[in-house]
Amino acid sequence: MMLRESVQQTGQSFELTALSGAASADDAGDGSVPHKDLLLAYAEAVTLRNIDEITVLRPRMIDALGPAGYLDACGVIAGFHGFTRIADSAGVKLDERYLAEADAIKSQTGVREFAEA
Repeated sequence: MMLRESVQQTGQSFELTALSGAASADDAGDGSVPHKDLLLAYAEAVTLRNIDEITVLRPRMIDALGPAGYLDACGVIAGFHGFTRIADSAGVKLDERYLAEADAIKSQTGVREFAEA
């Protein structure tokens, strides 16, 4: 799954609303993310520590993405968990550029609809 900045570097387009399943008026499909539903299901299972679901999805992930792609996906999931925890525990303040874009990103991804942990 490509990050917003990575997509811009490749010249491809990506609709953030595709992450939440919400469609925008100009969204032509799934946001150009191969295996989006499987990746989202696996990331959610890992985040929620749902071992039963992880066990079911793991072979599907390997089959769809190949072993290297599966490990990349696991690395991204773990990385985002780790980055957030490190920043939170260190008291890292969000920079002005992020804060300027945060409201639009939260709206596009539907993150406000998730309950706080």
